[in-house]
Amino acid sequence: MKLKYILILVLGFAVSIGGIAYFKSTLKKTIYNTTNITAQNLQSGCTLTTAKNGWQNKTFSDQSGIVTVTFTVTPFGDVRNSVIALSDANISDKSNFAASVIFTDSGLIKATNGSDYVDSLGVPYLNNVSYTFRFALDTSKQSYSAYVTSSGSTEKSLGSDLALNKKVSKLNLLSIRIDPSKTGYLTMCKFNASSDSVVITSPTPTPNISEGLPAGCVAVSDTSGFLNTPMAIQEGIFNIEFDATPSINFGNMFVGLSKDSRIDFNGLAAIVRFNIKGYIDARDGDVYIPSKITYKANTPDHFRLVADIPNGKYSAYVTPKGANEITLGTNLEFRSDQKNVRELNNWAAAIGIGTAGNLLICNFKIY
Repeated sequence: MKLKYILILVLGFAVSIGGIAYFKSTLKKTIYNTTNITAQNLQSGCTLTTAKNGWQNKTFSDQSGIVTVTFTVTPFGDVRNSVIALSDANISDKSNFAASVIFTDSGLIKATNGSDYVDSLGVPYLNNVSYTFRFALDTSKQSYSAYVTSSGSTEKSLGSDLALNKKVSKLNLLSIRIDPSKTGYLTMCKFNASSDSVVITSPTPTPNISEGLPAGCVAVSDTSGFLNTPMAIQEGIFNIEFDATPSINFGNMFVGLSKDSRIDFNGLAAIVRFNIKGYIDARDGDVYIPSKITYKANTPDHFRLVADIPNGKYSAYVTPKGANEITLGTNLEFRSDQKNVRELNNWAAAIGIGTAGNLLICNFKIY
């Protein structure tokens, strides 16, 4: 009888040990098995990078001029020292990439300026939180700006007019690398790369929206690039007013002031926007101010901007149809890229990437 109980105890202990070993093995596979993660958690169109992948390269069509690259990354586990880089050729080490961001040891996301990371700027990161990155790179100037937006937050700058680590005439590659000593992983989704070298200096609208325009109106479409209209040179404090009518709801449409004609948003000093959430907002330095002022398709809104060039500031107001004037923001900073501008002589309108619509602008005046 004693021998029987001893055998039962021994077998039970063995089963327990085996169960623990199996549990550990299963847990390890659940956490680190790439196939398992991909099958269970990864959305369609997303990619997964682990330490064992080395440099994981994603190619895209050649882009040059003013290049915009956006994507969303979510870190899981220990991803310290993980790098996301843009280049024109396969990356094997730091010397190969043009621009990059890093998840640092200190818990910050930073961007490179030349071969070093910008110490003065950094955005904290957390596990299981998605971060949308936006690179705006100018191959002619060999510089770029980097921005990041965490879930539920506003866009923050990681650096403007940063030097490239490597000179490139085009971009066609995004690469991700996780430090081989780390056990975490990154998912990347919603990748998009585009370039825009179109400059429209005439207020003549594009053919698809030219017929039937009221007198004193111009229009920009999603296929026309930036619509630039010269104005008298301004060097002090001045006002502008105009009516703007979007053709769709939940678009991404902009009107701004600049020095000379522009082909990218970095060149605009003061900006008002019909945003993709259905609100009208204005930019303050590196971010747009949260707004609950709604707009409707094919309904004009009247805008008034008061620009103070010597101080690099402006105030913005909007009057929805049938309503009183509402303040979008006062003493707003010019966009960071234009904070030192000393004169403005152009206004520009543009449709953001992914928006299929038109923006009609009428009754523009300056005083």
